[in-house]
Amino acid sequence: MEEALDTIVPLDAKTRMYMANTSWLILEFLN
Repeated sequence: MEEALDTIVPLDAKTRMYMANTSWLILEFLN
């Protein structure tokens, strides 16, 4: 899935950071 994402999204660094921030926020919210 990540490989496909890298192929589709040229801004994979920004996307990765966004996804990391989002998952972190979700984890914080659940805790």
